[in-house]
Amino acid sequence: MSNLVLTDEQAIQLVEQLPQQQQAKLMRVLLQKSWSQWLELSQSGQVNIRQIAADKNKNWDEMNKDEQKVLIDEILRE
Repeated sequence: MSNLVLTDEQAIQLVEQLPQQQQAKLMRVLLQKSWSQWLELSQSGQVNIRQIAADKNKNWDEMNKDEQKVLIDEILRE
């Protein structure tokens, strides 16, 4: 089976030609794929920030929002 190679613009034009119901179905499929990737990234990020805080003798869950922002700023400057 060969692959169809399209530019981004061509792919968008094809999708725009689909009936509204098929466009909505395509959107749901794409969002579900992206959502699972986002969820995995978010969960690993939560684990990582808690570990980074612990390495600095801090408890992420006990920090208020301002303290969390300060810690993130420190990490970004490292």
